Amino acid sequence: MNTQEMKSQILNGILSSTPSIIINGVEVKLPTPQRAGTNTQMRAYAEMKTGEILDQLKDANDNHTSTINFMYFAYNYPPNWIYKVWRDDTNLCNHLLAKMRGYSGNGTENFFKFFMELSDNNKARLCNWIEANYKHQ
Repeated sequence: MNTQEMKSQILNGILSSTPSIIINGVEVKLPTPQRAGTNTQMRAYAEMKTGEILDQLKDANDNHTSTINFMYFAYNYPPNWIYKVWRDDTNLCNHLLAKMRGYSGNGTENFFKFFMELSDNNKARLCNWIEANYKHQ
């Protein structure tokens, strides 16, 4: 369903007092329509709420994309990625490389062990780097 179709479905749902609708398999709870004012005011309120819902759906979809990119990265991380993420700190980079090489098991399992042992700051740094530099498609 494209954005225009979603907008129309949400707007019509709000104006007709529908409590919720399904969009792309997700139940979306709709606000109660404005009952006071002119038809123009009621429609403006419904359009404002429609825009808010569309923004929330976009944010949720963007979060999905981030999660999918992260998972693909974990499964297919490129060579020398640690150097790329921590290139400004040679000592930390060497420490993290040694840590990653010290794990036994498969690559993906090792990546998740590695990730869970990072400090919160380094987890955020890695996530931000993946978000900026890795696309699964």
